[in-house]
Amino acid sequence: MHAMYLDKLDGRIDNAFYDRMLAQWRTEQTRLLREIERHGSAEESYMEDGIRLLELARNASRLFVKQPAHEKKRLLNAESGAVELRMGSRRGSRRLQATI
Repeated sequence: MHAMYLDKLDGRIDNAFYDRMLAQWRTEQTRLLREIERHGSAEESYMEDGIRLLELARNASRLFVKQPAHEKKRLLNAESGAVELRMGSRRGSRRLQATI
């Protein structure tokens, strides 16, 4: 913008061209600043989600012990389903049932 302003002062470009380009550049600058702000907000959101996930992982065993038996069974069966999905493509399917 500064170089273009100097060109305007030197008469290399006319006022109409300067005004048109300046408006385009300011519009683009505003758009880019909004994009930067949006990315900054997203980064904070991912950071907060990561912190919550780490806190959950840290407290998982304590939270599991506090659960009633039917919830423990439900959680273990859900996990065994995930194991079945991971193992299913390699060695065949195996399903574990929790009995508590």
